[in-house]
Amino acid sequence: STVPVSSSATVTVAKVEEQKEELKLIEDIKYITDKLKTVQSLGDVVIYTEDTDPNKLLGRPHQYTGKLNFSDTRYKETKASDFATIEIFQNEQDLEDRYNYVETVTKSTPFLMYQFKHKNLLLRIPHEMTPSQTKEYEAALKQM
Repeated sequence: STVPVSSSATVTVAKVEEQKEELKLIEDIKYITDKLKTVQSLGDVVIYTEDTDPNKLLGRPHQYTGKLNFSDTRYKETKASDFATIEIFQNEQDLEDRYNYVETVTKSTPFLMYQFKHKNLLLRIPHEMTPSQTKEYEAALKQM
């Protein structure tokens, strides 16, 4: 008969290392739109999916994971789909890369934009808005 042999081996359960979250992520589109609604002149809002994103970047590696565009009722000739935007990122590096890319591309074109960063969100507003008007949206962004 076989006698069980006792081993001095240590048994441990491997644990997934907790990754430090770079940003407090805001991912809830409804939460974001509710905060935007604090701006009285907020117009229509369009929420994009991977299939409807006009840039075809939503969900791709190192790009935004969520996107919405919106209009402002003070600018009657604009549509939500081509006025202002909020993009949602999973980490600070992707947010910074997108911010710098937009800054570089729009600097030498007539499509200048105001850009505001807050946590993992990038808000872009067209340059035709006045600085005081953009502050309303920046304040809403900072409430998120």
